[in-house]
Amino acid sequence: MNKDTFAVTPECTIVYPSIFEPESFKGGEEKYRAVLLFDKSSDLSALKTAIIAARSLKFPGKDSEFFKTLKYPIRDGSVKAVDKDGKPDPTSFYHDRLFMTVKSDFQPQVVDKSNLPILDPKAIYGGCRVVVAVAFFGYGHLGNYGVSCSMRAIMKIADGDPIGGGRLDTGQVFAAYIDKTTPQDMLRNNPALISKPDFYSDAADNIGF
Repeated sequence: MNKDTFAVTPECTIVYPSIFEPESFKGGEEKYRAVLLFDKSSDLSALKTAIIAARSLKFPGKDSEFFKTLKYPIRDGSVKAVDKDGKPDPTSFYHDRLFMTVKSDFQPQVVDKSNLPILDPKAIYGGCRVVVAVAFFGYGHLGNYGVSCSMRAIMKIADGDPIGGGRLDTGQVFAAYIDKTTPQDMLRNNPALISKPDFYSDAADNIGF
């Protein structure tokens, strides 16, 4: 691992995570992947430094004009925050955020804040808060040039509001429909549900049961 092209993201929101099983996107090769959402106030300096190192390593001797033509992994969410007609959509979770798509051919390590492995796929869902270890690399093929990144490890920092297909808080979503009847209420309203245990008998009354 080249430490110059390696970085850890600031705390961010993960969406569309395929962390425990690889998935194919638009018929492409199966990969582990996720999208990371950053607040625009986030300190991305460590990521930018690693990106600069990766492009210099891949394209030595190139000037600033060439670097301006490259595709970069950190993008403005406005390109995604649009409705079906292509108009700006302020309700999109991409709105007023930066985002970065991360991929890997190998399953990344996933740990909690105690650095213990997370084995439950449901624990990493769209909307939870994470930090991610990533490695940047330059690429050039068939006229496409840029810098991309591979995710190496994920640490879950906190739960968050589910988005992008994440799990729902059913207690909140269905609050108006939840049956508040307690087991005690059920017995009180249905005396027929109260029955003696199999061992209970009139004879048992005589021995203190």
